[in-house]
Amino acid sequence: MFYFIGCLVGYGVCSGFLLNLNIHPIIWKLILNQTIEFSEYETIDKLFYKLMVDINNTTIKDSKDFETVYDLYYTIQTSDGTEVDLVNNGKKIQVT
Repeated sequence: MFYFIGCLVGYGVCSGFLLNLNIHPIIWKLILNQTIEFSEYETIDKLFYKLMVDINNTTIKDSKDFETVYDLYYTIQTSDGTEVDLVNNGKKIQVT
């Protein structure tokens, strides 16, 4: 995908056409090999960011406590509400 974006940018530079690429700043940082701060992930997915901060600040000591507090499975929800397994039978495998 980076190769394709590189081709688009190269085409724009060589041809003189301006390309209005609306790409997230984190993607530009990845392309430019710049460091991404953890706080920048909040701009992509606020729920993920909040969950990661919460897990980082928790005092959970073992996986059993983690399972009790966080009811997480190997699935994601797409923007249209569809649930997709990240691994085979992900909806049945609890994250520990």
